[in-house]
Amino acid sequence: PLNRIHPEEIETARRLQAALKRAVELPEPATMKQREEFAAPDYLAAFGRSVSDRYLRKLIARTLDRDGGRRGFDRLDLYLADSPRPASPGAASLAHRIQFEALDTHFKGCADRGNPSAAEIAYCWRGVVTFWHEQVEAGHAARELHEPLLAWLESALPRLGKTRAAMSRNLDRKLAADGPVLDRRAEKSGHRRRAPQWEENIEMLAGLARSWSGRIAQAWRALYLGTAPNGEKFTLDFRTYFSAYDVRSEKSRVPTAVMAVVRAMTAATDALAQGPKAARKAGPRNSRDWSGVMAGDAFTSDDVTQNAYFYHYCEDGEFEFEGRRFNVTRGQFLPVIDESTDYPLGFALIPRRSYNSRDILTLMARVCMNPESACPIAGSSWSAASGRR
Repeated sequence: PLNRIHPEEIETARRLQAALKRAVELPEPATMKQREEFAAPDYLAAFGRSVSDRYLRKLIARTLDRDGGRRGFDRLDLYLADSPRPASPGAASLAHRIQFEALDTHFKGCADRGNPSAAEIAYCWRGVVTFWHEQVEAGHAARELHEPLLAWLESALPRLGKTRAAMSRNLDRKLAADGPVLDRRAEKSGHRRRAPQWEENIEMLAGLARSWSGRIAQAWRALYLGTAPNGEKFTLDFRTYFSAYDVRSEKSRVPTAVMAVVRAMTAATDALAQGPKAARKAGPRNSRDWSGVMAGDAFTSDDVTQNAYFYHYCEDGEFEFEGRRFNVTRGQFLPVIDESTDYPLGFALIPRRSYNSRDILTLMARVCMNPESACPIAGSSWSAASGRR
C-alpha cells in the first residue's frame, strides 16, 4: 500500500509519472523509438538531468508491462521502484490503525475520480477536513495523522494536488482556516473579466478600423487618445481598465482579447472597404447551375482517412506475430459517387498512409467498366489535397 511507502519514494514516482506520461499514452502502433523522443525532454524537465536511451526504454517497458494493456496510467504504483523503501514503523502502524472507509465513501460523490471538477474537489476537501477533526477527537495526534492521511489521499484521489508538497500545503491551509477555503481565482482575476462598456467600445473600434482599411492598431491608438477624426473616444472606465497601455513605448500594441474580437469583425468587410472591384473579386468566381446536370453525367470522388486503426498483413510489415508480418494503419478510403444524385458507384480501401495514381486508375476503371454505371457522359472530377485529378 502507498501509505506504507516512504514519502521520498512516492515523490520520485510522481516525477517519473510526469516524465513518462506522454510516452506511455501514445497509441499502440507507436514504436519504442517514438516513445523515447517524448520521454527524453520530459525526464529532463522532471528530474533536472538526462539519462541514456537504454535506461529510458527500460522505464517505459516496465511501466507498460505493469499496466498490462489496461491503459490506466494515472495509477502511481506503476512508477514505483521495484523495491521501494518503506515508511517509518510508527507511520505505518498508525496508518494501519486508521480506517479510511468513511472518507472513501465520501469520495464516491465524485463522478470520475481521475478527472474531478472544481466543485467535486471542493466537496472532497470538505470531507478530508471533517475526517481530520473526527480522528483528532478520537485520540490520534495531529502531527502523526498528517503523513498517513497524505499517503492515502495520493492513492485515492491524486488530483487533489499536483505534488505531495502542494497537497500538504493545501491541507494545512484548510485546517488553519475558520471556514472552507474556496478557489476564487476565476472571480478575482481581472484577465477573466471583460472591460466595462465592452460592447459599445468594441463597436466604436471596429467601425473606425473599417473606415481605415482594417488598421486596428491605428484606430485603437486614436480612440484611446481621443484623436479620431470624428471626435470619438473610449469611455473612461474602458480606458482605465487598460491603463497599462503606454502609447509612447508600444503604440502598435492592441490587447490580445480586443484584437481577437475586432479582427474577426473587420475581416468580413475588408473587401468592401477596398471598393466594389475588391468585393467582386472576393465573391464566388463561377456561378454553378445544377438544373441541367442529370444522373450519370459526372462522377466525383475524394479521399477520407479512416478514424479506426486496423492491421494489414504484408511481407514488409513493421510488426511480426507468429511468423507473419503486418502493419497497423488507418488506411485511405476512396469513394466514387454520382455528382447529381450522390448515388455510390464504388470504393477502394487502401491499407496504406497514402495512395497513388495506380490506386485511382484501378478504382475508376472498375467503376467505369461496370455496366450499371459505365463512363460519365459529361466528365469527372477528383478532389484531393495533392491536387490529383
